[in-house]
Amino acid sequence: MTPNRVWEANDPAGVEEVLRAWFEHPEREVDRVEPIETTSVEDTMRVGWRVYGRGPDGPFVYEQQAYVREDHGQVVWLRVMCSGPRPAESISLT
Repeated sequence: MTPNRVWEANDPAGVEEVLRAWFEHPEREVDRVEPIETTSVEDTMRVGWRVYGRGPDGPFVYEQQAYVREDHGQVVWLRVMCSGPRPAESISLT
């Protein structure tokens, strides 16, 4: 789920297609990605990261959280939520 769209896929090829479309932003440059503390809710792991970068409108930051379930080392269930890019004028990206 992103700010403007809900994405769905049912197999690895579909997931790859969704992620390629989701992350494809040639006008944005990512400077760094910072992990957010990982935790779990019973059989579901929560992972997160904060992305800092630059785009046509200046510096931005966004955060993503993912909830993951696995079986024998394979992801069998995944939900990802994104805050969407937010202006980051007060954040140093260097």
